[in-house]
Amino acid sequence: MPKNQASHRRAIVLLLLTALLWSTSGLFVKLLHGHPLSIFSARGIVASVVFLIWLRRVPLRPTLCIFEIASKNP
Repeated sequence: MPKNQASHRRAIVLLLLTALLWSTSGLFVKLLHGHPLSIFSARGIVASVVFLIWLRRVPLRPTLCIFEIASKNP
């Protein structure tokens, strides 16, 4: 299978998974018995963890970024 076709299929599968998760999120929120702010916070934390796992190849170096910003001349 060519690389282009494989990446196209992967994109379609990820889009279908996204649509499934998006459409069922309302159902899960209705089943929870908690304060809306705590539910919102938990969803944000879970999404952050998923993104950090998904983007593990991206080097996160905040100290380097801060140093570069601080060392630029105004």
